[in-house]
Amino acid sequence: MQLSIIIINYNTFQLTCNCIRSIKEKLHDLLYEIILVDNDSSECDPSLFLKTFPDIRLIISAENTGFTGGNNIGIAKAKGEYILLLNSDTELINNAPKICYDYMQQHPKVGMTAAQLTYPDRKLQYNCRRFRTIRWELLEIFPLYLFLPKRKKEALMLHHYFDHKSIMKCDWVWGTYMFFPKK
Repeated sequence: MQLSIIIINYNTFQLTCNCIRSIKEKLHDLLYEIILVDNDSSECDPSLFLKTFPDIRLIISAENTGFTGGNNIGIAKAKGEYILLLNSDTELINNAPKICYDYMQQHPKVGMTAAQLTYPDRKLQYNCRRFRTIRWELLEIFPLYLFLPKRKKEALMLHHYFDHKSIMKCDWVWGTYMFFPKK
C-alpha cells in the first residue's frame, strides 16, 4: 500500500461524502486506502458511509477525540507507506496526492508536503507560513518589505506574499492537507 488517506468526520456527512467522491474521481496511479474515523458524530449513523462507499475502512470512535486524536486513531490502523491527513470539507481538484507522492519519492529528506489550497471561488488559501519573529514583526510594522524583491519577500514571510504556485520550504502548514511518510 502506497498511501493511507485519513479523514475525520464529525457531523459532516455530506461534506465527507463529497471529499471521498473527489478522491475516487481524481486520485490515479497510486495504491491507496481511505480510512474514515467517525469522531462520535450524532448527525447520522456512521455506517451510512459504508453503504455509499463499501471499500473504505470505517473506524467508529466511541468518543470525540478531536482532530489530533482522530488522526492518531487512523494512523495507527494505516497500512500505507505515506499518510495523507485530509479535512472532511476538502475536495481534490487534481491528482495532488500523486504529485506529492512523486515529490516525496524524489526528495526523501523532506518531512512533509502540503498542497495549494483554494476556496470554492478559487481564491487562494494562504496555508503555509513562517514562524513569527522580531524580524517579521518589524517588516510588518515598518513596511520595508515593499522594497524587497518578490522572491526575497516570499522567502522571508510566505503567507499572502507567496504565490503558492512554487515549491517553498516553510515552518508550518494548515492541517487541511498534510502528506508525510508514515515512518
